[in-house]
Amino acid sequence: MKKFSRILIVASLIFTACSSEDEGSGNSGVDTFDRGAMLENWADNIIVPSFDNFKRSTQQLEDPSIAFTSNPSEEKLIALRSQFESSYLNFQPVPMFVIG
Repeated sequence: MKKFSRILIVASLIFTACSSEDEGSGNSGVDTFDRGAMLENWADNIIVPSFDNFKRSTQQLEDPSIAFTSNPSEEKLIALRSQFESSYLNFQPVPMFVIG
């Protein structure tokens, strides 16, 4: 008898816990969030500046790399490594927005 009452209690808890999302929420499924404004903000303040910074830093990487390959020296290697590190840091926010 105790087993039956435990099963009945567990079953009733499961059935009462399973309800649809619309019950009692009062929302009726209408989404009022403005995704356009959010995406515009992302594009204007995050994505485009990230790509511009990366493009600028890789263009700046070209001069030290040409200088090092034409006449290798320790100073040029240090400058190249420094600019590479800067370019790599500017690259890090970019991959999450590379879609397609």
